[in-house]
Amino acid sequence: MSISATTGRLCTAARRTLAIILLSSGLAMFGAHPTLFDRSTTYALAISALAAAWGGFLLTCRNVRTSALPPTALLGPSSVLIGSAALSILFNADAAWSNILPLVAQLLLLWLGWWLAAENGSLSLLGGGLLAGTVLIGLHALLQHWNLDPLPPLAYFDDRILSVFANPNHLGNFAACTLPLALAFFFYRSTASLSTYIPVGLSYAALLLSASRGAWVAGLGGCLVVGSGYIFAVRSQKAPWRPVALLFLGLLFVGLTALLSQRPAIHGPQGPISISERALSATNIIGSGTIEDSAPQGTTAQDPTIEDSTINHRYFLWQVTWQMVRDHPILGLGYGNYQIRFPHYRNAHKNSARFAHMTPSQRLEQTPYAHNEYLHLLAETGPLGLLAFLVLVGSGLWAGVRTAYNAGNLLIWGAIGFIIAMLIHSLVSYPLRLPFNGMSFWILLGIIYKKKIHLF
Repeated sequence: MSISATTGRLCTAARRTLAIILLSSGLAMFGAHPTLFDRSTTYALAISALAAAWGGFLLTCRNVRTSALPPTALLGPSSVLIGSAALSILFNADAAWSNILPLVAQLLLLWLGWWLAAENGSLSLLGGGLLAGTVLIGLHALLQHWNLDPLPPLAYFDDRILSVFANPNHLGNFAACTLPLALAFFFYRSTASLSTYIPVGLSYAALLLSASRGAWVAGLGGCLVVGSGYIFAVRSQKAPWRPVALLFLGLLFVGLTALLSQRPAIHGPQGPISISERALSATNIIGSGTIEDSAPQGTTAQDPTIEDSTINHRYFLWQVTWQMVRDHPILGLGYGNYQIRFPHYRNAHKNSARFAHMTPSQRLEQTPYAHNEYLHLLAETGPLGLLAFLVLVGSGLWAGVRTAYNAGNLLIWGAIGFIIAMLIHSLVSYPLRLPFNGMSFWILLGIIYKKKIHLF
């Protein structure tokens, strides 16, 4: 056997081993129903196992070290992001250095995804596992819808569909991101079969049942990306036009929408709100920022959208976070320090109209998140950290779009759709900080830095 063949086998074995650890970790976090065991602890254990295995391969295998140096487009922004986080901690005495560990874990996953993308077998394991997870989550959400879930409900969200997640927005984010991936799998297959319709249908059903308006918009954005990619591929004759399959796919979406649209999604002040009513209320977010913020506590706002407690709460958090940015415009208030500083800033805005219209629990909440990933990062690390993040993600997306467009690779379009859906939902939530959802994002982002991928 030649030296080059031996080198290739060693790297393949290392990649397969890490892919299996990733898949096993994902399955463990997947089953981490809040009533069974903690997903965050499982995530920490998974990252530790991956870091130990990856570090072991780098130290003991010269062939792995040779192939492990990432491109400048990935390494440069990652270094700046880590550096900006470190500076923000250094110049804020109340910030702990341990706060930087979650960011290190995310960049480790990004690097690992890039390295695994060189071996199709590893990607098939990960892509197949994610697709299978999509099916299981959708089935579990439907079981809850039919009151057949064998697991106990969470007291705080006993009227919402959660599947295995602790919050309906977490379920919505997962479904919003995996729907474009399932749709890409549908387009990628040369012939339509039950196995191609099921992941799309179940992912869409879970997205509807989550009743998360931000996730609905994010899922639509991701699907538009995949749909555009399919049209480009058809026009360049790199994918077949399948009108009959598309007709049945459209009927599937229409049927599920009609079946689930009248289900009570959430209980409001006036009683149950159906999924269709919840969808119509998504327009409340437009113009909500114009509400007068200087009105004294107890004043009735003229704009009725302030009575939408979820949207009102988001705007209050963004108002508070902008004040953090204004007070720490250069280096931020310290990476991981948002929750520590939040009570002080919240109390300074107690006389605002938005605070007066929040629920009692929202007024007392010591939230760790700004419910906007970009604003949160800007507040904690300053403009340099946000810019590094945008360049890091943008470089990966640009590489993926160029490859997908030139090659007509529908699977890359699916991965891009996943990333886009996550980025859209990040405008109103904190999906990158969720263990399973965030892990999937960083791994897929690393994968699309490669020019050729095969997810299934």
